[in-house]
Amino acid sequence: MIDIENQAPDEPKIITVLDILDQYLRANGYDGLVNPDVECGCRIGDLQPCVSDFADCEPAYRRAHRDGWRMYRSKADAEASKDDNQED
Repeated sequence: MIDIENQAPDEPKIITVLDILDQYLRANGYDGLVNPDVECGCRIGDLQPCVSDFADCEPAYRRAHRDGWRMYRSKADAEASKDDNQED
């Protein structure tokens, strides 16, 4: 990840699309990305581990789940899932 805020003033500001995306997600309170059409999700800090086209991914919220974690398109869906995460 390139830290553009701490670059030297004479250094060219080089930033990647994933850097821009990471900064946007953090600034807006998201936890990562989700592509519900292919049941794929990734967290900030590990964006696009699948190395596939992420053009259809959407900002998402993370919630713990029985089998690890899941990403949700809305905060309301993530919050509602907490009841589903309870083991019987």
